[in-house]
Amino acid sequence: MVFDWNYHNSFNDSRVTNARYQSDIDAGVDTRSMTFTFEVGEGDESTSYTLPVKMEVCPTCNGRGTHVKPSIDASGITEDSDMWEDCDEYGENNYLSGRYDVTCYTCKGRNVVASIDRKGADKKALKVWESREREEREYQATCRSERLMGA
Repeated sequence: MVFDWNYHNSFNDSRVTNARYQSDIDAGVDTRSMTFTFEVGEGDESTSYTLPVKMEVCPTCNGRGTHVKPSIDASGITEDSDMWEDCDEYGENNYLSGRYDVTCYTCKGRNVVASIDRKGADKKALKVWESREREEREYQATCRSERLMGA
C-alpha cells in the first residue's frame, strides 16, 4: 500500500475534510422532504432525530463540480516542485490546464450539497448533531495523528 503523505498531511485542506463530513449528511438526507435523519446509540437504545436541510453551492469546488486532486498540491506548489517541469514556453502547464482535476469529492460533481438548516432546526436535535460532529472531528484528528506517527 502506498501512503500518500501529501493527502494525509492536508488536514486543513477543505477538499479532504469537507468530503468526510458531507458523507455523514448525505447518508441521511431525503431530498423530497428536505430533511436529514440520523440516529444516536445502538439497537434498542438508539434515538432518531430529524433536521431540516437546504441546498447550497458546494464549498469545496465552488459549484464547478471538479477540483485539483489534493495529493497533487496539498503541500503547496513552489518553483522547486516537480510541477514546474510541466511548464511550456508560455508559462501554462498541466496543473493550470486541469489535467490534475478530479470530480469534486464533496458534491460528487453535482455542484450543490445538502446542509443543515440551522434556523429551522429543533434546538435539541441540533445540539445532538453538533456534539456528534465534534466527536467525529476529534476522532479523525486522532486517526490522522496516528497515521503520521506510522501507526
